[in-house]
Amino acid sequence: MGIRSGFWKALQPYARLQGMGFLHGRRVAVDLSSWIFSAMSTKSPTLRNIFFRTLSLFSKMGAFPVFVLDGVCAKATSTSEAFTRCVHECVQLLGHLGMPILRAKGEAEALCAQLNRDGKVDACITSDSDAFLCGANTVIKVFSSTAKEPFECYNIAEIQDGIGLSRKRMIAMALLIGNDHDLKGVPGVGLETALAFVQLFHEEHILDELRAIGKGIYPPAAFASQCPIFHKARDLNWKINVCKRLAAHPNFPNEEIIKLYLCDDNLDTGIRTPLCLYI
Repeated sequence: MGIRSGFWKALQPYARLQGMGFLHGRRVAVDLSSWIFSAMSTKSPTLRNIFFRTLSLFSKMGAFPVFVLDGVCAKATSTSEAFTRCVHECVQLLGHLGMPILRAKGEAEALCAQLNRDGKVDACITSDSDAFLCGANTVIKVFSSTAKEPFECYNIAEIQDGIGLSRKRMIAMALLIGNDHDLKGVPGVGLETALAFVQLFHEEHILDELRAIGKGIYPPAAFASQCPIFHKARDLNWKINVCKRLAAHPNFPNEEIIKLYLCDDNLDTGIRTPLCLYI
């Protein structure tokens, strides 16, 4: 889930394997849907899996979790009746365990990211790379109920230093190669092409530059810059050809998708759920 075309593989070199002591005393936002999808892929019953993950996180690792639910309309087309029933059962279980639960207006990972960005939690636990696009600083991707197994932890600062991808550049990547809201992206633009292309633009200006390209205006500043990773990005014809692909794509860039990723008001305050005292 999140950015398509194997985006997590591009981030893999910047993952840190952390042990159970890493989360001791830290606050974490848990994307419950992500946990349930992961649990359903195992042989053990889902509810049992969620129970032991929660027990491990809170009791063994000493973390302070807050669980985040998708909004009512989020992912409505991709969830089954069985999955919805499982969510309700997990919410009841977490309620009996005294775990705090929040509901997002839309996607749970967006609220997890907002809580992390605002300093309310120290990390997000989700397998959805969209968390970075929504502003998360620290994301734990793989989490097991077995405390002895290390988990993958990603920090946006290390990713930016290593591969040059910051929040808005990741949003641009999602627009180019596809995301949960637009699965296909721009035809003919793959992961390596997108990675090289987005690095031609300054972080603060990249979305405005994409808007200009969508109108057929090709920014000369980007053409004059050099990409440090792919030598073909220095080729003027290559840059122009990519711009032409973007300009020919309908409704590029999709402003609704940009708005979703940049939203900083993701908490559904109309839903009464236990609010954690440390949030």
